[in-house]
Amino acid sequence: MSATSPPPPPTAISPNVSLVAVRKKSGIGDVVADAPPPQMAASGPPQPLSSPTSAPSSPPVHTESSPPSMTSSSSKKPHLKEKITQMYECLLRGDDTDAQPQFWAEFFLLRPKIGALETEIAGAKSDAARRNLNRLFAECVSNLSSDHAIRVVYALQTLCGTVRAVTNLVAGRSASKGGKSSSSSSSSAASGMGGSGELIGWLVGLDKAEQTLLELITHLNE
Repeated sequence: MSATSPPPPPTAISPNVSLVAVRKKSGIGDVVADAPPPQMAASGPPQPLSSPTSAPSSPPVHTESSPPSMTSSSSKKPHLKEKITQMYECLLRGDDTDAQPQFWAEFFLLRPKIGALETEIAGAKSDAARRNLNRLFAECVSNLSSDHAIRVVYALQTLCGTVRAVTNLVAGRSASKGGKSSSSSSSSAASGMGGSGELIGWLVGLDKAEQTLLELITHLNE
């Protein structure tokens, strides 16, 4: 027996060698002459696939929206007045308080707003407003003898504010009537002494002045 030579080592296939050449050299199978050699991509890290239809989107931009303005809504909101202030306006407009059965029953249970009362009295002009001031004065005096302590306190506060406001009202009216004709008339009008009759008329009413003032003195002495 003759010695057989060992088989040749397998030949490394270069990536650039075509499949046809390999098949020709190895003698395996039929040769496909028309098969193109595979194209090997250059070495390197794999590239991520990008979507051909959508472009990279930028992150959403958040804009701070300013808070709604409260100017327009607050300007349209009606100004709410307290009930006692509405009652003052009713009195000095000359409305008939007897047409409102609970008017005086509630009046001295509400905390007085002396500033609002004096403002309304300062603009009083009509005879109806004067009659309502006489009624207010009489109701104040009457409630000084109430068993309800709140009524007594509120009646006294309202009475003091009414006297002060009516005194200023009469002094202003006397000054506007007298003008600057003489220094004596101006000084008497400023002090309120020149219009004492008008003061009593606006506060109490000339027909009930004596009776109402005596009742006031009686309550104050008590």
